[in-house]
Amino acid sequence: MQSYSSPATNATFGPKDDNNVFGPTMENHQKNAAGNQIILNYVSRQYRFPKSQDDLIYLSQLNQDRCMQMGVEHYRRLMPRCMGALSWQLNDCWPVVSWSSIELTGRWKALHYAAR
Repeated sequence: MQSYSSPATNATFGPKDDNNVFGPTMENHQKNAAGNQIILNYVSRQYRFPKSQDDLIYLSQLNQDRCMQMGVEHYRRLMPRCMGALSWQLNDCWPVVSWSSIELTGRWKALHYAAR
């Protein structure tokens, strides 16, 4: 599950007046055509609808953590047939909406704190 980068990381590449994840700058950094809608759909089903941009970013990271936790717990229940999971995208090499747990700037997302 993808999540957004923190507002501090987003400020490193986007203009200050374009602070919208559905705006042209962030859409350019979203490589899945339906990605923003998928994130918003999951977040609005799991949590209350976010009031602000920063709330949406935070909830997207909590949602990413929850989705990964459910997957890992599923694999653990399958022992000894399945012996675990690997994190296949640890960090980002550019500012983008992604599956990673560490942002381009080195900031940890909620997923990385939980996985620690």
